[in-house]
Amino acid sequence: MDRTRRFLQSRDVASRQLEGEAVLLDLASGNYFGLNEVGSRTWALCDGTRDFAAVVEVLAEEFDVPRETLEADLEKLFEDLLGRKLI
Repeated sequence: MDRTRRFLQSRDVASRQLEGEAVLLDLASGNYFGLNEVGSRTWALCDGTRDFAAVVEVLAEEFDVPRETLEADLEKLFEDLLGRKLI
């Protein structure tokens, strides 16, 4: 994954925070998606101002997880979000 790529939430997605997790509704398809605490925080950081590397830095400071694990999990999450056109 390009570490300098920036991510922005799609305008076709409505989201709500519920007890540290996020629920996303793709308004185009009507499908719901759930994100855990780390995924929810990642979603909040997808405001178009941060690239992949910056998101990793923020999350590495906020969560106790090995950087390699974090980067691998974020790559999968971003690929999934991109594939579903949520970002």
